[in-house]
Amino acid sequence: MPRTRLMGEINRIKDDMKEMGILVCRDITDAMSSLEKKDVVLAKNVIEDDTRVNKLYSDLKERCIQTIALHQPVAKDLRFLTITIDVVYNLERIADYSDDIAEIVYFVRKYPINLEEIMEMGVVANRITENAYRSFLERDLELVDAVGRDEERMDELFGKIFPLLKDLVNEKPGKFIFAMNMIMVAKYLERIADHAFNIAHRTRYAVLGDAESI
Repeated sequence: MPRTRLMGEINRIKDDMKEMGILVCRDITDAMSSLEKKDVVLAKNVIEDDTRVNKLYSDLKERCIQTIALHQPVAKDLRFLTITIDVVYNLERIADYSDDIAEIVYFVRKYPINLEEIMEMGVVANRITENAYRSFLERDLELVDAVGRDEERMDELFGKIFPLLKDLVNEKPGKFIFAMNMIMVAKYLERIADHAFNIAHRTRYAVLGDAESI
């Protein structure tokens, strides 16, 4: 019976983490869509979603701690619960960066410019986040490898942004504010990929249990 209760709680934690992951990915998509369309209403919705994400994070962290204290799990179950706390922290940070991107919409809404590289970074950010949290929930090392490839692609795209924006400002000095804000967007997207990579790295440890994956 105690084992049954433990597994029931773990399954509920997994369900809620999936809900959190879906919400965080939606926030990335909506933040980038609001940037592309200069849609301040959609941007506001992303920012308001932060309260829900924060609540899920707090609830999941507390439930993991309580489950460890009450059920005293060992081996794989203990590893899952302790790593879950780290995974949901990274998801919460990803959501924060989506909020930051949404806030920038207010400052660039008058500039009818979109950079293809920035938009591609948004696509990669969404995909890498989804693959990261799914890799943990599904214990899927192939998804971990996919996260690694996307992290490299994000770095490539990020490396192209500053030269592009430098050229833009040289040609059109009036676009300086726009360029500075786009550098921030690129940095936020790059940080999203870093947090997704952290999740995938923890997944490898959860699955393999080797110290080198910590």
